[in-house]
This record gives sequence, C-alpha cells and structure tokens, in this order.
Amino acid sequence: MDTNRFDPTNESMHVDYPEPTKVRSDRRGASAVEMAIVLPLLLLMIFGIIEFGRAIMVHQVLVNAAREATRRAVIPGATDAQVMSRITNYMNGAGISGYSVTLKIDGTVATLDGSSSSITNAASKSAIGIGISVPHSQVSFGIISLISSNRNFSAGVEMRKE
Repeated sequence: MDTNRFDPTNESMHVDYPEPTKVRSDRRGASAVEMAIVLPLLLLMIFGIIEFGRAIMVHQVLVNAAREATRRAVIPGATDAQVMSRITNYMNGAGISGYSVTLKIDGTVATLDGSSSSITNAASKSAIGIGISVPHSQVSFGIISLISSNRNFSAGVEMRKE
C-alpha cells in the first residue's frame, strides 16, 4: 500500500485549527471602528454626488429656459409677456423659484417684466440676449447651501432678431 496517500482515518495526519471563537475575540470591535472611520467619508461622498448632480441639472434648466425664451423673443411680433411666460413656465416646471431675468438688446440692459414692450420695439437684426440667474441657496440641499450662500447659478443666450 502507498503510504504517501492521504488517509482520513490516520490520526497523525490531523491538523488542529484554532477555534473560530478565539479568532473572533481578537477582532472584537474592529468592525465598529472601521465603520466609524469609513461611514462619514462614504456619506460625504454620496451627498457630494447628489449635490453635484443637482447643480448640473439646475444649470441645464437655466440654459434651456434662456434658450426657449430667446427663441421666442427673436420671432417677429413677440411680446415681453410671451417671453416672460416661457421663462416662468419652464422654471415652474423644474420647481425653481427666486430667479432673476436680465434682458439685453444690442448690449443695452432693458426691462423684462412682462408688461413693457422692449422686445416688441426691438429692431430687426438686433441682438437679443436673455440671462437667468438663481441664488445657489435657492436650489441646493444640505450644508453646501450654507457654504456657498452668496453664489449664483446663471446662464444666458443671445440671438439675432428676425
């Protein structure tokens, strides 16, 4: 018979492993310490990703609202009320409030409140620009809104009147 082969009944080949409870008792509390170190960093990273995603979304909404309003403003016969309505509808649809709107006609700041006729009186081929800005504190969640309370998100679009 070959003596090099493993024989499960042979007691001399038996290996004693430490009991699982002894191994665990040496590491008691290590999981809690590791979690206490890693969890705040993980939460900070998750909330940072959420804030960054929200910032990108708000900026895109501002750009789209300015673009839609400017496209309406350059069409002959457009009124200030129609342009302001486009902005209001777009911003309300995204749930953004507290924004301000700036209108420039050939580089000169004009009033855009929905009741004046700045856009109606603009000459053909004049450059019409609409800018929209909103304070960061109006659209941010959590502690980041406290840090950057004096900053604004803004976007603007300029097109030539037809």
